[in-house]
Amino acid sequence: MMFPNEIVPPLCTCGADHGSPATIARTITTSTPASAKNPFILCYIDHPWAFFTDCPLSAQWGDDWNDAPYEHNAGAPYAEHSKDRIPHQIRRVAYDGPFNTPCSNRGNSQWSVQDINAGKVAWLATDRYHDGPAVVIPAGTEYEEFARLVQLGGGNVYEPRGG
Repeated sequence: MMFPNEIVPPLCTCGADHGSPATIARTITTSTPASAKNPFILCYIDHPWAFFTDCPLSAQWGDDWNDAPYEHNAGAPYAEHSKDRIPHQIRRVAYDGPFNTPCSNRGNSQWSVQDINAGKVAWLATDRYHDGPAVVIPAGTEYEEFARLVQLGGGNVYEPRGG
């Protein structure tokens, strides 16, 4: 199944005036722009979605990314700005497969997105009962490597149409 490009309202809670959801929308970019300076890297997972940014992980931010447990607090990454105000784009793709996230099999994980993106735990790892190769996918994994690793681990990545 493929997912179309989408328009979603601003999610910023930083206090900066990005307009109202009724008048301004942000586009989740679904293809690599020709002018991209950096590769898209994994910055957030909210199953079945994987989000990638073209700015450094240390500069990417989202709603409540410093709060644990991330699965009950965090929101998708901001595309309007990052902590350092570096212009950037976000790419979102769907994935499936025998993978666990940091919150799998737990009521509340002990990690925030900030912790995960700092490397304290990987975003995805194959389930221990998976009979294929063990695959671990940490924050900062480039998009192409993410797609290769998901497939190696027995899953699929679904690209948006026209992306």
